[in-house]
Amino acid sequence: SFLFNSLVNHTRLTVLRLSSKIGSIQAHAESPWVPVFQLKVLVLRNFILGNTIPGFLLHQHDLSYVDLSHNKLTTGPFARWILQNNTRLQALYLNNNLLTELQ
Repeated sequence: SFLFNSLVNHTRLTVLRLSSKIGSIQAHAESPWVPVFQLKVLVLRNFILGNTIPGFLLHQHDLSYVDLSHNKLTTGPFARWILQNNTRLQALYLNNNLLTELQ
């Protein structure tokens, strides 16, 4: 399992790549927090996110590459704010999820 708020003290973090080649990593819901870092690259592959996109992403405004593939994101609207907040976004990968619409 993984808690995203374990990254809270990494003030210079710009690239976060986490993936599992053997099975999936369970990401747990956590209380809201505002990170002090601004990511440019975020790769979270083979997590079990279900219908929860990590809340700290709401506070990211400098992402250029995002890969949330193979995360079991469930049917339902995908948060449009990830696109609106990151005007430099060049690549967004959402393959092998169960999303049906962008909201």
